[in-house]
Amino acid sequence: AYAFGDEEPELAVPPLSPLSALRGDGLPQSVRRHIEAGSPVVAHNVAFELAIWNQIMVPHHAWPVLRPEQCHDTLAMAYAMGLPGALEDVAYALGLRFQKDTMGYNLMLRFARPWTRDPLKWMNSNPRFTVGGEKYTGAEGLARLHEYCRQDVRAGREVHSRLMPLSDKERRVWLMDYAINQRGVQIDVEATKAAVAMAEDMKVQLDREMAKVTGNVVQTCTAVQALKDWMAALGVEKGSIAKQEVVDLLPVLEESTNPNAGRIVRALRLRQEAAKASTAKFDVMSAQIDENGRLHNLYAYHGAS
Repeated sequence: AYAFGDEEPELAVPPLSPLSALRGDGLPQSVRRHIEAGSPVVAHNVAFELAIWNQIMVPHHAWPVLRPEQCHDTLAMAYAMGLPGALEDVAYALGLRFQKDTMGYNLMLRFARPWTRDPLKWMNSNPRFTVGGEKYTGAEGLARLHEYCRQDVRAGREVHSRLMPLSDKERRVWLMDYAINQRGVQIDVEATKAAVAMAEDMKVQLDREMAKVTGNVVQTCTAVQALKDWMAALGVEKGSIAKQEVVDLLPVLEESTNPNAGRIVRALRLRQEAAKASTAKFDVMSAQIDENGRLHNLYAYHGAS
């Protein structure tokens, strides 16, 4: 969906025919001329538009290239003013007349599921489903989805009218931020895999030691309830053994006259070591790395504010 100025949003539906796609059908000529002339394009989180447009629509549907220099991002403008980032949140914070269609958003998620990948087949089967208490057929859902798309344009346009534009300097910073995110950060893939393997080995060793220290009562360092129960049986009851609670408890135990304090200290230190051996960050890196070993979109312009 798109709109020029204050016009009512229009809808452009991409062609399903491969031949039509190759000819670039589906993109209105007014939009094509606007893009080719380098005229400004405004969107909320325009990096998404740039990705879909240039990575999918340009190579597969013969659309003209959308250049970041002609794009203006209301998400960046909102962040620069210390406002929320999500379109529905910033529209609400500004008290705008047009709000994001949250029901349509939930409907969009339904349409994005794997069983809708063949849209014609799916629509012809006349599916019926419920979203937010409303019942839809496939055709009704698609019509509702189109209206959701138009409403996003209305909400985004009104948000844009209420935000301060970026200064020339900040605009250059935003463009540099986009370039950095596109270029990405090089990751040592082999070292990442090795770190995961080492951490997994360490977890096995720590779990084995935990079982030994607790007499097989606690089998793993992450078995929180079992560890609390074991400690309570030895005379130390704690409602929580989260990171800070453990840090505060250790010096107390080290000076305690409880004959089991030494074993409890050892078990808690094993839990601390196991937390250091987390592979969560390495797993995320491995999942998001590209074919060239780089991670992208790690930075959010003005995200900290």
